[in-house]
Amino acid sequence: MRNRIPLTLLLMLGLPSQIVWAQATDFIIPGTSGRGFGIPDKQTFDDRIEEAPWDAGAIHLAPWIGIRDATNVASTNVGTGTADDDDFTLTAGAGLRAYLRSGPRVVWAAHALPEYTWWANDDNRRRFNGRYGVGGFFYLNRLELEISQRLVEEQQFFSSEVQRLTPNSRAISRAVLDLHLARSLWLSVNGERIRRRNKEDGNAVLASLDRTEEDYSARLDFRSPRGWEVGIGYHAGSFDFARGARDLSSDSDGLVFDALFTGNRFAGLLQLRQRRLEPKPGSELPASDETTGVLQTVWEIAERSALLTYYRRALGFSVSDGASFFVAERAGARWQAGLGDRLNLSLYAEIGEDQFEARGTSGLVRLDDVTSFGGDLEFSLRAEIGLRLQVQRSEFDSSDPAFDRDVTTFGIALQLRPIEKLSRKISERLRLGSAAGVW
Repeated sequence: MRNRIPLTLLLMLGLPSQIVWAQATDFIIPGTSGRGFGIPDKQTFDDRIEEAPWDAGAIHLAPWIGIRDATNVASTNVGTGTADDDDFTLTAGAGLRAYLRSGPRVVWAAHALPEYTWWANDDNRRRFNGRYGVGGFFYLNRLELEISQRLVEEQQFFSSEVQRLTPNSRAISRAVLDLHLARSLWLSVNGERIRRRNKEDGNAVLASLDRTEEDYSARLDFRSPRGWEVGIGYHAGSFDFARGARDLSSDSDGLVFDALFTGNRFAGLLQLRQRRLEPKPGSELPASDETTGVLQTVWEIAERSALLTYYRRALGFSVSDGASFFVAERAGARWQAGLGDRLNLSLYAEIGEDQFEARGTSGLVRLDDVTSFGGDLEFSLRAEIGLRLQVQRSEFDSSDPAFDRDVTTFGIALQLRPIEKLSRKISERLRLGSAAGVW
């Protein structure tokens, strides 16, 4: 079956039937809605096992090799002392994904994908990174369950506040349960622990936000066969900052509300999460009550064309002396279309602001206006080689001119595997599918 919607849009916007929130403090890539992901559906694993080229007994192996990121970066970030001069970086790697069926309804998956990140001028950011993980996925009659452990060490922008490509490490322990109680009633339970560390040698500013995050939630869902789903629940967790980092430790809890609709040519999602932050003893984080969330729609304009619109509100911790955290609001759109059988084009733009909360008695008043835009072009050079060209620019206009900054990147990515294999078959209904590239 020919894909109705271009590959990268569906994978980037994924929304399985089990909604799971990502942690609040991740950097959200401009041009995306930034929502979390749930248990991978069984069909995803069935496809990957079928396409795996190697077998070792009952174990199915799929190799990966490619240039994930080759980027020229030009940015200024004077206010935080983490300025980037013009420089070129390249990340390349190779590894294996493995799959094992333990009966018709149980899949075990693992991956080891080491890679090396090289910078032309900056020795401190040259290092070996990689993505490693193991997980069990259970698809029983009335129950779906994921238990997994991953280590993700990769180069990414540190935060909206600090637009610097830097190596970061996340050790992620995760358990997700989706239980069919009766008819249209479901219970979803999620537990996640993330240990975050910055790996750039000698950069005390970035290390100041090293921390461990925990989040546990339970939600009761009503799922209609007509495409509607509504859920309400509660979450509780904590942010514990590492020794030597800033003392912004806190407990967090609040209500959770989700609503979504999926149709033949339209899908919409609303996620809201209340975040009551209560500082732990000695913490300089002020007590607060924030609402974060995302509203997004996807419209299938034509057979190979779609439009994403979104508004999101997220929380991030600050490295600035006078601030504790900031609330980032963004509104944007991304259009993507297939231009012939081998070519996909994507364009996006978003605007918003970062509102900073004062730390202690600093009296800080700071608001950063943010504008981002860019696009990418993806095409297959041959059946075995896929190439993506990308350009992105973000501009920050702060109420304090010392924090004015911008970043421009030009990059390419190369995948040495059939581009058709990357494009998973989708159903006739437009879904906002699951996040790509994990398993």
